[in-house]
Parts: sequence; structure tokens; C-alpha cells
Amino acid sequence: MVLLRGTPGRREPARPEGRSRRTGGAVFQALALVSVVRRLRGSDSAVRSEARLDLLDTVGGTLTLGGLLLSLVVAESWFRLTPPGFGLVAAVHAVKGVRLLRAHRRPTA
Repeated sequence: MVLLRGTPGRREPARPEGRSRRTGGAVFQALALVSVVRRLRGSDSAVRSEARLDLLDTVGGTLTLGGLLLSLVVAESWFRLTPPGFGLVAAVHAVKGVRLLRAHRRPTA
């Protein structure tokens, strides 16, 4: 079946919405989680501190994407996961930005 998409008068086949599109983000989030856990086990405190922020970033991204995906696939009530996830990601990026600014403003001797 051909569905109309795009500009009028031009027919394009509709893209199938497969399961691989839905699970691709989850696979990448899981891979990010594995690398973060490995860095949390390291001996350097600076690496562990950065890994904690990355862990919070990964959890926030999972909440955001999971809430959006589940609200589209299952029910609307799952959308409530999205704002806390977005807030967590925003807070983590703000902390990372402050750390970056502090590192650049420190005088090096």
C-alpha cells in the first residue's frame, strides 16, 4: 500500500515502523551504561566523579526516551517519566558546564 507523504502530487512508500527503531535507543543506552559502570570501578577519583555524572546523564536519558516511547506505544500515563528525565539531563549538563568553566578559569602555573 502506498501512502501520501511529503509534497502533494508525489507518492512515496511509507516507511515501516519496525521494532528495531524502537529498541535501537535502548541498546545504545545499555552500552553507555556498561562503559559508565566500568569507569566507576576505576581507581582514579576524578574518573569516578565524571563517571557518576555520566551515570546520571544516562539514567536521565533513559527516563526521557523511555517515557516518550512508552507513552506512544503503551499508554499516555508513561509520559510522566519524561519531565524528570529531562530535568535530570539538564541538571547534569549544567554541572558539567560549571566544572568546565572552572577548569578553564583556573590559572595554570
